[in-house]
Formats: sequence, C-alpha cells, structure tokens
Amino acid sequence: VAPESVLTVKHVAQLRDRIDFVLHVGDIAYAVGYSAQWDEFMNQIQPVTSRIPWMTIPGNHETDFPNTDSLFNGTDSGGECGIPYETRFQMPISKGQHWYSYRYGPVHVVAFSTEHDFSVGSSQYKWMQEDLKQVDRKV
Repeated sequence: VAPESVLTVKHVAQLRDRIDFVLHVGDIAYAVGYSAQWDEFMNQIQPVTSRIPWMTIPGNHETDFPNTDSLFNGTDSGGECGIPYETRFQMPISKGQHWYSYRYGPVHVVAFSTEHDFSVGSSQYKWMQEDLKQVDRKV
C-alpha cells in the first residue's frame, strides 16, 4: 500500500465519528493486478468501513485495459479490468453501468466515471441528464 494512502486512511479513521460517509473517487488501491495489494488495502480501511459507508467510483487503475468498455485504451489496471474493484465495492449501479447517484440526507451525490464515455449523447451523459431532472430542488 502506498505510504500516502496509509496516512490518508489513518486521518479518515480519526475523523470517523465526525463524518457520515467517504466518497473515494478513483485509484482505489493501486493494486494493478496484485490481489494481495487489494487485501492489504481492504484491511487498512476496515476500521472506517465497518462504521460508515465507503462509496467509490472507478479510476484508471481499476478499469483501463485494451479492448474493454473503458474510454481509454491504457493498461493502468494491470489487466484487472475492474473485476477486483467491482467485487469488493458493490455500489448502487446497474449491470454494465459504472455511474450512479444516491441521496444522503439533503445531499444528492452523483458519481460519474471519467473512465467511460461521458460525451454528449453517450449513455452516461443521458443518464446524468435524467438523474439531475429527478433531483428534489426544494430540499
């Protein structure tokens, strides 16, 4: 596990009684094909995830690999293609969709993936338009 992530998780763990959830945006464990790295990261965040939600959205180190549904054709995931990430972090998504939204109290959180097509007319773009139309703006 990267030394920086150890410091970050320690800081979040100290705040866990003062925060409602964590929104971890991309580059989750930097495992790039090494399952032991995933296990170590999951053990590292367990003191926090056992008490509050740890919401995620994939980054290039979780999904990017040639000939996948990733927007970019890089090899940043080390061949994982999102499988270890999606197995460990089951977000409120539909099959084949890497974006979602949820309401937490008065906050409407939209998590979209920059690793998948979000251009005008794409399925992610259309989903976001519809999702934002549904937001209760009176809250």
